[in-house]
Amino acid sequence: QMCIRDRQSTMGKTYFLIKSSMKATIDPSTGGLVFLNEEQEEEKVNLTRQQLVSTQQDSSLTDINKNYYPLPSRLSLDERYKLAMSVGIECINEKELYDLLERKTHPICYDGFEPSGRMHIAQGVFKAINVNKLVDAGCIFIFWVADWFAMLNNKMGGDLEKIRNVGRYFIEVWKAVGMKMSNVKFLWASDEIGKNPDKYWLQVMDVARKNNIPRIVRCSTIMGRKEGEDLSVAQLLYPCMQCTCLLYTSPSPRDS
Repeated sequence: QMCIRDRQSTMGKTYFLIKSSMKATIDPSTGGLVFLNEEQEEEKVNLTRQQLVSTQQDSSLTDINKNYYPLPSRLSLDERYKLAMSVGIECINEKELYDLLERKTHPICYDGFEPSGRMHIAQGVFKAINVNKLVDAGCIFIFWVADWFAMLNNKMGGDLEKIRNVGRYFIEVWKAVGMKMSNVKFLWASDEIGKNPDKYWLQVMDVARKNNIPRIVRCSTIMGRKEGEDLSVAQLLYPCMQCTCLLYTSPSPRDS
């Protein structure tokens, strides 16, 4: 910090006038000094701070799996089995589940959600409780973030960027309520479909070819729509794509 004085001569006398207190910074283009007054300096500091915060936020929001680092369960096999059983209302084959947990350190669990607006308490707290039970049992929990499905269903006005922002909001809520992110992985539907589009869209066409329109319309309730509701062609695609996702994302039945 330095003071700048103007030297003025009047009637043979010299006066030094203090103009202002200023700071100097280096101009990267010339290497010379650039003097800033207090207002300019504050503006520059605020801009730098905003850019830093923005960069940190962008990095955090872009890498939605930055905390993913699968950890094995510390529980016994029987304790893992009991925890897994506590999540579901019904288990079709209990012995198969027990054998899976015995054979696999990290069985894979799946769920999907459509980023469609504000999260309700069951989605937030209850979901985190159940996911944490499965994580404690040693499972890897994969969330299918159905951004394209939300667009087909005209959520957030069909704006894909807004839909993705809502998806990130869901993830942040789950972090805040204590979901154990070490064994949780989030996959954007649009990104995963784009990795192998030939396989995915051929499967969609096969599902559509083997079902008639009345049957597809009856499935519209999965989108929160009523059977008698006037649906767009995009919304008729939704059930075909959702059925395909089960076939597209699922590994061998022995693994999950």
